[in-house]
Amino acid sequence: MTKKEFKNGFDIFDLSEFKAELEIEEGIWENQIKKWKNYYNAIISDDGLPFKKWVKSGDDEDDEIEDNNEDNENDEKDEEVDDGYLPDFLEKKEKLFGHARGGGSMESSMIYYNTGNIDGKKNKYYDAYSEDSDSENTHYFASREVVERDYNDHIKPLLKKIVGAKTLTELYEVEANKEYDRFSGKQLLRKISILISCDDDTDTEIKNAFLWIFDEGKIRQIAKLLGVTYDENQLFLYNNNNVYKKALEFAEINKEPSKLDLIKLNYYLVFLIGETRIQKEISIMFDNGIKQVIFTAAPGTGKTYSAKQIASNDEKAVAIKKDGDIEIKYEFVQFHPSYDYTDFVEGLRPIKLEGNDNPTFVRMDGIFKDFCRKAAFSYNNHLNLGKDEADAPRFYIIIDEINRADLSKVFGELMYCLEYRGPEGKVRTQYSNLETYIITKNGPKTFDEISKNETEYKEIIDSYGKEDLFKDGFYIPENVYIIGTMNDIDRSVESFDFALRRRFKWYEIKAKDAMKEVLFKVIADSKAYTLVKNRISNLNNFISKPDENEMGLTDAYCIGPAYFKNFKKMDGSNKVKIENIYKFEIEPTLKEYVRGRNQTDVEIFLSKCKERFGISKDYKLKIKESI
Repeated sequence: MTKKEFKNGFDIFDLSEFKAELEIEEGIWENQIKKWKNYYNAIISDDGLPFKKWVKSGDDEDDEIEDNNEDNENDEKDEEVDDGYLPDFLEKKEKLFGHARGGGSMESSMIYYNTGNIDGKKNKYYDAYSEDSDSENTHYFASREVVERDYNDHIKPLLKKIVGAKTLTELYEVEANKEYDRFSGKQLLRKISILISCDDDTDTEIKNAFLWIFDEGKIRQIAKLLGVTYDENQLFLYNNNNVYKKALEFAEINKEPSKLDLIKLNYYLVFLIGETRIQKEISIMFDNGIKQVIFTAAPGTGKTYSAKQIASNDEKAVAIKKDGDIEIKYEFVQFHPSYDYTDFVEGLRPIKLEGNDNPTFVRMDGIFKDFCRKAAFSYNNHLNLGKDEADAPRFYIIIDEINRADLSKVFGELMYCLEYRGPEGKVRTQYSNLETYIITKNGPKTFDEISKNETEYKEIIDSYGKEDLFKDGFYIPENVYIIGTMNDIDRSVESFDFALRRRFKWYEIKAKDAMKEVLFKVIADSKAYTLVKNRISNLNNFISKPDENEMGLTDAYCIGPAYFKNFKKMDGSNKVKIENIYKFEIEPTLKEYVRGRNQTDVEIFLSKCKERFGISKDYKLKIKESI
């Protein structure tokens, strides 16, 4: 993204349009800092932040323990901290200065009393954020005394060091120490540094020194967007500050920015890399147990874009591959009429086996089964470590143009697996009597051959395991999330029979909903954005009213923002570019919508569309001259 594009986008970014969504209100900056200062004052006091303001209480049994062990002399001091325990404030209650996730937390707590039935863990304190550097297992403590001692010995001193840093160098040194490193909820510690930097009372170089973003992956995204090198030899806060300075430069904000400028800059960056309303709604669906969704919409409404963004923004999603420094968190496949079961699930492939010069047909996974094999191995490892099923790594697969293929032939036995996830939905595939071969650096090998040479095939074993997880039948793991896209007005929509429809949740994306969020990102020019938005809105208002357009069209036929995705690359003035896009992309689609109708009615309809879009009378001449 060029500096000009960034500045244009920043100028037209209307914070008021997102005010309700971002929960921004008058005086929120001062109000949130005032709440934070209660915790800050407790942290810098001689006694430090009280233990009860760091720990989530358990059920009645734990509350009784806490009541019996509280010192009365601390009660009066604790009452000053009026917004609950600190981790909950940082993660949930403080909403202006960015969203910090709590790492391995459960119920937004650093430490909480376990009343569940996990073997050997009931009635113990669970420290979700302090992890043993030599183990992947989180700490469980047998008593309150032990966990409080751990807090006093490790976490309380760390908090004092963070708030006590006066320079960026001191803060970077704190981030590099062992106690900081062993803390899995680093986003919360980072947010403490950001809150200090946003305090009006801060008068050191730390003041307004960071972006309100705490996820390393997102800072990497912004760095790439602005052309900033992410320094792998430095930790998060250093890179955050580096990216922040470049963002100030691109937005042409002076060294003493106003609070409104800082709010706008931070939310503009979040908007550029973050979730749209559509993506948030789908994320909520996934968090509530739905795992198969199909996006339906007219052409050009950003269905595929939204699907990719959902996977990319999901912190639980697993990186499938890399594009340079950027992790790709989804598998992508596009269906077409020639696509079949052997491509998607499994089939027989001609290969040359070692010691045999003639090709032999062997059983090999299709793209989906191979994907599910990796997901199942990851899921099983997660559970074997005693971790919560809800926190299992997510594997996303996006099926673009899902209705273009003969779905019954492509999915085969998966019809059952789509409804019953996990081993209980296991099915015997048509080639299940044959051994499966996996491609390795030494050619195709069976799992038996791979397991006999673990050192040689370590990379394969790390992805699939030593054994064939689908030896006794194939199933779709619980941690696989499927997003399909299709045009619901397409003539091939009938390929979706009712049995298959029932196995997916359907989500309609309307052009009007996608317009503000997607169009803004594809047109980073203030004048062009306003011009295009107004023209498309006028056209869509006409198309969406059957009585007015007299063709029976509805909002399902509206024009989406994707038609303008190449706008920045085109030559000519904004007006010429817009008219070219209409001539060569939008108008042919409109003609297709009404193909087969009375020719006179079609010409009247197209003329009205042209008028609503604001095309001038010398339209044809201008198009010709611009080519």
